[in-house]
Amino acid sequence: DEVDNQNPVLRDNPQLHEEVKGWLKNQKVQEIFMQGPYSLNGYRVRVYRQDSATQWFTGIITHHDLFSRNMVVMNDQVHDWWKRKLSRG
Repeated sequence: DEVDNQNPVLRDNPQLHEEVKGWLKNQKVQEIFMQGPYSLNGYRVRVYRQDSATQWFTGIITHHDLFSRNMVVMNDQVHDWWKRKLSRG
């Protein structure tokens, strides 16, 4: 637990303490995305799209370039369509 349990503000406010812990966890995950040498292909993600009416969507990472850090995400609607199409033969 990297949250300072001795900090009186966090010690006296359990909800704030949990929110700070969650924020730190998210920061670590983002660091893995940005610097980690691991392929993220196949991971389910939630993506924010600023230029769309539906700003948040979920999908699966279908390509992750470890050098450029670019990722391709197939949204769930397309993924489900392909699954149905392939199951019909």
